[in-house]
Amino acid sequence: MRILITILRLMKNERPFEFFCVIGVVLGLIAAVMFWPIFVAYTQTGLVLRVPTLIVITGMASCAVLSVFSGIILDAVTLAKHEKRRLHYLSIPALQTCSGDSLMH
Repeated sequence: MRILITILRLMKNERPFEFFCVIGVVLGLIAAVMFWPIFVAYTQTGLVLRVPTLIVITGMASCAVLSVFSGIILDAVTLAKHEKRRLHYLSIPALQTCSGDSLMH
């Protein structure tokens, strides 16, 4: 269990777009599956018979959209962090190499 939690934490930190998009897609699919019977009943009767379920579906769909957008924003932040780290690495001067002649003296 600790290994799985560590893998999920690393994926959230290093690949946030994929991590949060999976969460968003799962929530969106659950919301769509729960919404379908309500939609069918509404088209047949013109009434929404399960309002509390519709409220839960609306909340799940909102969380799905927020999760996807959070993944997009966090992916941009992670990319900026990696670029900053790369630029810092490139700003470090290279070590001077010794030529073979200087070792002979």
